Amino acid sequence: FEVLNCYFPSVVELYSKFILQHLEYLSRDAQVAHLMHLFDTYLKENAKHLSQQEKNQLLSFLKDSPVISDSQGVLHRASHFYDPDVPLFCTMVDQDRLAPTGAKCDRGRWLSMLRMIGLIQEVNPEMCVEFATQIVHEFRREQAKRKSKALIKHLFSLRKEKEDREEILKQICVIPFITAERVEKELSDLHTQYGDIGNGIPYISFKGSYPPSYTDVIWTSASVLPNWANPFEVTDREETDKGEKFAELLGVEKMPPLELVAHNLKNICFYCCNRQGFDGATLKRVCKNSYDFLQKHGFEEGEDGELQDSLKDMMEDVPCIAVGSPENFAHPYQTAIDMLDEDEI
Repeated sequence: FEVLNCYFPSVVELYSKFILQHLEYLSRDAQVAHLMHLFDTYLKENAKHLSQQEKNQLLSFLKDSPVISDSQGVLHRASHFYDPDVPLFCTMVDQDRLAPTGAKCDRGRWLSMLRMIGLIQEVNPEMCVEFATQIVHEFRREQAKRKSKALIKHLFSLRKEKEDREEILKQICVIPFITAERVEKELSDLHTQYGDIGNGIPYISFKGSYPPSYTDVIWTSASVLPNWANPFEVTDREETDKGEKFAELLGVEKMPPLELVAHNLKNICFYCCNRQGFDGATLKRVCKNSYDFLQKHGFEEGEDGELQDSLKDMMEDVPCIAVGSPENFAHPYQTAIDMLDEDEI
């Protein structure tokens, strides 16, 4: 070259101005071979053939150029594709957006190279919101449930070291992307489930929903989270109060307010009154659980606390006391806790 006075391009020039500009003329195997040659020889951490400045120039060009072929042979930037080793991506993105295989190349080395030149490997808050919104519009319920579980599993795995954890949870808590589960048939025989208008249970959000342990006392008046979406069940050895923190950020109350429990009891009593065809044992259980809840939380603080006015106003005209056979209910003013012999008629 020196004798003939020919120009000898550097590696960076050779690839950036010639080879990488015309990858479409090469076979898939040849494309992969060139990319892996660059990675193994010039870009890996221990590679010493280029100066740091030349490495940065070559890396910058690779990130900004369409050098990865999809299944149809169309070239894209590496940032067009998602890391297949991130479980959430495997569930949420189209298969043709996952990183293609590196032909005969070792999978680990191939993915390392792709990550270096821009492969998407981090789930950011915008993605979580986008994925949740996708589920909202997913009409295939089983598919939606699979995606909902995957997204929630990812959310619950977020560590406190992740700076945007709080932002992600606060943004996503109002999006109805959780596939609520039907209550047991014995409960739905007593009264239809909250939100059920005959064509299935709508998707629900974290905010405004309650833990499944309260199903018996709110299933007609509020949304109930499935067990796999209950933030209070989140555990972490290094963050003992993680479940409580997640519930607070997601807007999930530890227990329902009195009004919802009272409204649920009211629904059941009016629906079951003088009606047959339901399981009496289930009704008895539901009523007892409701009474116990209202008894425990419905009084003002203090030893002689009065029944809260809001609860009194809501229930005084409701036939909410089960008497005799399962379908018979009486108003509170029609019942007596104890009666002396001389007061009997």
